[in-house]
Amino acid sequence: MKRIIALAGYPGTGKTTARKTDPGLCFLPALDVTDIYDTHPGIRSKEAFAELLHRLTVLIGEHHEAVVVEAMFVSWQRLWLACIARAYDIQLEFREFHADVRVCIERVKAQFERELENAQSEAERARITRRNAARLDILYANY
Repeated sequence: MKRIIALAGYPGTGKTTARKTDPGLCFLPALDVTDIYDTHPGIRSKEAFAELLHRLTVLIGEHHEAVVVEAMFVSWQRLWLACIARAYDIQLEFREFHADVRVCIERVKAQFERELENAQSEAERARITRRNAARLDILYANY
């Protein structure tokens, strides 16, 4: 049976690391809501999630056996994802990621610094700054 594997958790909990290093995940097509925010500056969360669901249905239509989706997945987002899974008769599996908020903040800051060091242009630096500022805002709101 086809599967949607939803990696759920706050920024810095290890979702992306797991997706890129877990042998059961790293070769699967993947969607990360962060990529949508990167390509659509100023997009609202509901619009970004709608775009994520649209991209998911495209991948499902391409006949992949499993697709990895990465986001925080608050309650309303989980409901929509469950509706997509039901509509396509696909198994939905949530994998929850947790870490102390102070650890998450340090991880996000470290990633921010690494990304800025490797940025090739001012536009890329601006994109990196917007993304990481939003991630830190989420974490500090829960600190």
